[in-house]
Amino acid sequence: MKKKDTLFIEFMLCEDQRKAQKIIHECSHKDLVAALIDMNGNYHDISKSAKKLLGYEDHEILKDSMFTMTHRSDKSELFRAFSIAMNKGAMFRFTQRLRCFNGQYLPVVTHMKKVESSENDDVVFCLMVRA
Repeated sequence: MKKKDTLFIEFMLCEDQRKAQKIIHECSHKDLVAALIDMNGNYHDISKSAKKLLGYEDHEILKDSMFTMTHRSDKSELFRAFSIAMNKGAMFRFTQRLRCFNGQYLPVVTHMKKVESSENDDVVFCLMVRA
């Protein structure tokens, strides 16, 4: 099985923040980015593969929000996905364009699901795959 497939299976089975962070730190696939995002869309943790896919260092992207990095035409779908993941606890999949370091937008298929947090905060686990 390919590493990409393994990461997706681990994502699907993940139910808590600690396991999500382990997956994020193991994610090095060039076409995949894994991240934890709070209910305001702020990145809390992101895989180092963000450098390969989007051109950002992980510490640069942590200063940003998924909402500001998403193309304006895709924001309504992002808000819908966030609402479904946060309120219903269901996994949601959609395509969006994320701003890369060079200013261009890259289409990615984003999978989102809520995971339990040790701090009792609402956290969404995202797996973004080059479309």
